[in-house]
Amino acid sequence: RMNRCYITMHLFTITTLTIASILRDVPKGQLYYKAWIPFNYTAPARFWSAYIHQVIAHYFDLCMHAGYDTLAPGMMIHACAQFAILGHRFRNLPSSVQKHSGQIQEKIDSKELVAMEKEKLKKCIEHHLQIF
Repeated sequence: RMNRCYITMHLFTITTLTIASILRDVPKGQLYYKAWIPFNYTAPARFWSAYIHQVIAHYFDLCMHAGYDTLAPGMMIHACAQFAILGHRFRNLPSSVQKHSGQIQEKIDSKELVAMEKEKLKKCIEHHLQIF
């Protein structure tokens, strides 16, 4: 939801800048951005091809920045959530082992209990490694 708002805000801004540039710069024969171009763009066809190229590049820039600006925070949020889940699993490890051993009707010996604890701890470590 916030990504869409962010992209829409950028799209509105770039569209407004493009319209302003068309109204302000095109009558003067100036490009969207000041740039060195290896040809004389005073002819109308050359001017419009260079101008449209710059406008399209600006919209591609919007797509690139919107992707990067939302990707990094999204990955941070995801990593924080995974660490919260991992912390919850570590905190509940003793009660989880007790609950599991209590569900087994027959008496469980200490070796089986240690093996169960090792297995649950192994899963927590694997989860930790998957986060990185």
